[in-house]
Amino acid sequence: MEQNGKSEAGRPATVLGRTLKGLALAVGIIGLLLLEHNISAAWLPLVAALPDCFAELVESGGLMVIVLSFLIWFALREYAVIVSGSGMPISGGPIGAAGIFLFVLLWFGFAHRHGMFASCPVNLREPGFNAIMVLCLIAMGQLAFFSVRGRIGGRTIFVALSLLGLIYIVLPLSFLVALRLRWGSGVLFFVLVVCKMADVGAYYCGKLLGGPGFAPVVSPNKTWSGVCGGVLAAVVTASILRLWFAAFLSPLAALLFGFGIAVVAISGDLAESMIKREADVKDSGRVLGGYGGLLDIIDDVLFAAPCAYLFLVSFFPQ
Repeated sequence: MEQNGKSEAGRPATVLGRTLKGLALAVGIIGLLLLEHNISAAWLPLVAALPDCFAELVESGGLMVIVLSFLIWFALREYAVIVSGSGMPISGGPIGAAGIFLFVLLWFGFAHRHGMFASCPVNLREPGFNAIMVLCLIAMGQLAFFSVRGRIGGRTIFVALSLLGLIYIVLPLSFLVALRLRWGSGVLFFVLVVCKMADVGAYYCGKLLGGPGFAPVVSPNKTWSGVCGGVLAAVVTASILRLWFAAFLSPLAALLFGFGIAVVAISGDLAESMIKREADVKDSGRVLGGYGGLLDIIDDVLFAAPCAYLFLVSFFPQ
């Protein structure tokens, strides 16, 4: 959520260049959602004659899970690189594999909760239990390994940072699947667009208006004008798009939803900036010039997805 026309590494990022890359990213996200929705609808009749598990895999968002698994793999590897910059090297491969394993178990739990995967083992039917189980096993396994091998000197911090990566990246992204399973692809699209419009509003208002910094210690480029622009953009977007994708939201509920998503999205961006600043890293990667790495792109979604699910399930559980 850059707001001064430069990437955090100091490279020029023109408004036109960032706009074109942002549009390309938006088209890609929309295309993936439409592809997943259309393939799910088209494949269900074809797999009806096969065992129920195949139909359930398609109906429960199997394609989306595959895409998010790749995203989790690369995001956790970026996280490992960032953390390694703080003097605590973490291997991206093992944490990436653990993240995908945890994500798949969370998917099983959410899918079973919504009437799918009836044959799922009893102990894997609750996503909360699955998360606690995997995180505990990883923590105990690492602590046991280091103690048996006699390795000391920051190993407890290593374990804590490994768990933080899984909690910070995998658990929030699993709520994208939960949103899709509970309310459909339309509501998932609605949540992502509102979240990203907060980013867009913050960037352009911060770029055009400038003004005092919002969090100068963590991210000097963010301004109060950018924050206000992000909130306004999210509120307006939620109020308009609810008519097509979230008709169950009242005008007031859409306004509150847009305001809340903007606040948590901005908080997510600041949280990632804090992690990078702790490690003295400018960008999490170089996926898109002017945007940085993958974590720089999804940092707002990591906070927005679980909060959106909590808001919707609390007030609109149907």
